[in-house]
Amino acid sequence: MKHLTWTLLLAGVLACTPTPAPTDIPSPVAPVIVSDVPTATPPVDLPRGAEGLHSDETPLEKAILDRALKCEGAKAPRKFLLDILRQEEVIGVPLRLRGFSLAAACIESRFDPNAEGDHKFSKDGKTPVAIGLYQQWPWWSKSPTGPKINRRNPQQATKSWLAHVARQVPSMQRKCGFNSVKHQDALWKAAWVTAVRAPAKKPWCKSQFSHWDLFREWRGSWETQIQASQVTSRI
Repeated sequence: MKHLTWTLLLAGVLACTPTPAPTDIPSPVAPVIVSDVPTATPPVDLPRGAEGLHSDETPLEKAILDRALKCEGAKAPRKFLLDILRQEEVIGVPLRLRGFSLAAACIESRFDPNAEGDHKFSKDGKTPVAIGLYQQWPWWSKSPTGPKINRRNPQQATKSWLAHVARQVPSMQRKCGFNSVKHQDALWKAAWVTAVRAPAKKPWCKSQFSHWDLFREWRGSWETQIQASQVTSRI
């Protein structure tokens, strides 16, 4: 009987005891500020140009730009080169030829849109005749085959240069007997040479070309990406 009485009394006390307010609950541990945590590893020096890496770059674009940024003596932002490279896609340059405009600009100007050259061909021997990324001559500024351009404007220079090369493709296919698929390299090489060299009596079907040699050397760095892109495009 006594045991039952104590049990009832204890139950009554517990029922009457107020529940602590939320403010009485101990505060949780203060959050840790990330900036206060020491870096686990020291900063790593990024490769040249990597600080401008764009998240929307394709694997092929990344490989091409990584190589182009190693152009000797050149100083150009990654985004600048990416804009040039993407004009190739707009003009319809085949995957295997992507990056060839960058190889040309590397040799001609080290990616300097204000580069000047070919002074010896001017009347006084001092005035620059070739201007810009691709060292284009004055006729580019008043070309009858396309809009007048500012040779120092990289977008206009690249667009006009690529269009001029592409215009030679059908002619070289006909004159040299190249198949657009089987002889893709030879066809575009001939078109490229024809676009930048003085007119000749015979078509430039087979010729040595330093611009092409540099491009082929560069392309070895992204052959794997070309193959992967071709497989993806067929899926």
